[in-house]
Amino acid sequence: MSKDRYKDSRLGVNIWSARIAQGMTQQTLAERADLSVPYVSRVERGEKEPSLSTLLRVADALNIGLDELLGLKREQVNRSKERKILEGCTVEQEAVLLEMLIELKKIVVREWVRGKHEN
Repeated sequence: MSKDRYKDSRLGVNIWSARIAQGMTQQTLAERADLSVPYVSRVERGEKEPSLSTLLRVADALNIGLDELLGLKREQVNRSKERKILEGCTVEQEAVLLEMLIELKKIVVREWVRGKHEN
């Protein structure tokens, strides 16, 4: 897989998440979208870039919109939440909050890796 073709597997993760949320197997998704199981697996792992017609069939098989499959709704919701959180802040306050968030993320990731997120 070339670096230019698929820089990340967000699409694959979106497909996997939607499929798992519905309790659907790769076999079932493949049958409903008229695809092979190995192909579905490779798409979910980000190794294969599906065509638009394939994406439409996958979205239809998952009973979700193409925008949701591509993660566009989630991005819009996240941006809306960000705007709401930063509402009323000055540019300087936004910068401080961003720096705090960056540092907090480092701590959370470090602790998560150490397994301290478990009770």
